[in-house]
Amino acid sequence: RKKELLKYRNYQIAPADLEDLIGKIDGVAQVCVVGLPDEDESSDKVTAAVVKADRSNLTEEKLLEFVHGTVADYKKLRGGVYFVSEIPLTSTGKPLRRKLRNELIERLKM
Repeated sequence: RKKELLKYRNYQIAPADLEDLIGKIDGVAQVCVVGLPDEDESSDKVTAAVVKADRSNLTEEKLLEFVHGTVADYKKLRGGVYFVSEIPLTSTGKPLRRKLRNELIERLKM
C-alpha cells in the first residue's frame, strides 16, 4: 500500500518486500518492517521487528548479514533489528505498524 511505503533518500521501499525476505529466514516466526525517525528528515531508518521462533538461535548479526548481502543498498536495515515478544495485530491479523513504530521509539527513547 502506498501509505505504508518507507523512504530512504529518493527511494521508496515497500515494507512487504523486506518482510517476505526476512520471513524466509530460519528462526523467524513473525516480522514487521517500519520506519523510525532519522536525523535526515526526508528519510526513514528502515527497521525490522522480529519475533523469533521457539528455540531459535538467530542473532541480529546473522539476520543483518543475510539481508544486507541480498538487498540493494537503499533497502538495508539502517535502523537495525529488534527482537520483540509479539507484533501488535489488528483483529484481522494485519500488523499495527504505527503502534509498533511508537513502541520501538519509546523503547529507544527517540
